[in-house]
Amino acid sequence: MDEPPDIDIWTMPIRTKARFYAPLKFTQKLLDNPLLKNKLQFDSVLHKLQVIQRPFGTNFSVTHSEWQRFQ
Repeated sequence: MDEPPDIDIWTMPIRTKARFYAPLKFTQKLLDNPLLKNKLQFDSVLHKLQVIQRPFGTNFSVTHSEWQRFQ
């Protein structure tokens, strides 16, 4: 949609109307030891992850072998 009906909630006056966003506040860490990109790039299984190859996408799929490696 070009302009949502609640545009004032999603934008601030100082920003252009072409950029929608929602402010977030992190209240807790989800992981004690996060998986860092610079480590994943050198992993024999995880270096082909879609999130590394195409980091600006969304909803990345993970192969069975990649998921096993995560676990």
